[in-house]
Amino acid sequence: MKKDINQFIVCIAFLLINNCVNLLQAQALQSDIDLYDYQRLAQISDLNNANQSSFSNRSTSIFWLNQLNKTFTKKSKPQFTWVQATYQQQFNSSLPISANDGSFIPAVGAQHRFSVGAFFQFKNLSIQLQPEIVQAVNTAPAPFNGNPTDNNYYSRYYMYQLNKLDNLGQFGTDALSQFFPGQSSIRYNTQKLSMGISTENIWWGPARKNSLVLTNNAPGFLHATFQSIQPLPTKWGNVEFELIYGSLQNTPFEPQDNATMRTIWAGGIANKSTTNRNIFGYLFSFSPKGMENFFIGATGASYFYTSETNIQSTDIVKSYENKPATANLGALFVRYKMPKELAEVYAEYGRANRWANPINVFGDTIPTGYTIGFAQCRTYPITIARCPPHFRFCCALLYPQNQFLVHPSLYYPRL
Repeated sequence: MKKDINQFIVCIAFLLINNCVNLLQAQALQSDIDLYDYQRLAQISDLNNANQSSFSNRSTSIFWLNQLNKTFTKKSKPQFTWVQATYQQQFNSSLPISANDGSFIPAVGAQHRFSVGAFFQFKNLSIQLQPEIVQAVNTAPAPFNGNPTDNNYYSRYYMYQLNKLDNLGQFGTDALSQFFPGQSSIRYNTQKLSMGISTENIWWGPARKNSLVLTNNAPGFLHATFQSIQPLPTKWGNVEFELIYGSLQNTPFEPQDNATMRTIWAGGIANKSTTNRNIFGYLFSFSPKGMENFFIGATGASYFYTSETNIQSTDIVKSYENKPATANLGALFVRYKMPKELAEVYAEYGRANRWANPINVFGDTIPTGYTIGFAQCRTYPITIARCPPHFRFCCALLYPQNQFLVHPSLYYPRL
């Protein structure tokens, strides 16, 4: 009897551990950053890996389209599968820190994200539903009263930061419960190409931590896309690309520091337009023939108003300046993988106010940014039953982009 009880306890413990492992795997794979990096790790740690992707375009849809195409077929009968159900939690005790985490907001206190995914396919049509529900306590952070030895602190703070981007310390004052379409899309697919409409997060460039043009510091936005989902072979080498056109929504909240700034210099607060902007962007990656481990490419984006803005003039925005404008940013990148050394090295260099190319990327005072990284893995064989045949350990050395890319009239934002 005692032996049976012990066996039962061991069985329950095994099931719980197995479920926890599955949950952790699902949570890791749900992240639109980590989702595609699972295959990237396999690419640099396996000499026999046939994946020739540059991994400069990391998105949920690319991962699942390539993953499920191995089991799905272009039958006349609709096909369906659950993708995953995930739960993620984040807690900040004092500071509203948030980066590379999608629909999570910068907030003090606990916040939770729950997502359930499903994938439908009928011939060349695919529908992926991966909505997200985010709940945040949204506790007010401790107020900051500026630098007592610098009377112009708040003026410069607004001129260089809060007037130029949505970098809020708190999104409203109440607890938040929000629904997002998340990593969802409707697409028409061929073997190597895909076009459709999506709300998924987009990450362009080889950087593992910070990308210069598009990254996932915010929820995904509605956009149309035309892209490669696998490298396209040509007589010169492999090509990957994506073109997007989408709509960017403004935050409905104002910075909590506005109350303090109004007592110092109310005219120093730029009234931001409530008109939504559109965005056009591109990614291009090329791997020369005979140099399959080397990738070079470019990314760029323009965001602009398609109708008249409704900005009221202030001390820093005059009436003659109150007109629609277009902003550009772009970057060049390289990545070199070394399967024999289980390593990779990459770099990205970008600039504001224009699309980057080898001719204009250097040579003037336009704000620039860069990120450099090196990663190396070690593979250790293990023999524990029911475990993968190898355990991989990865170490990465990252050199981040410039923290402040400030110009009197320009700022290099990360969308």
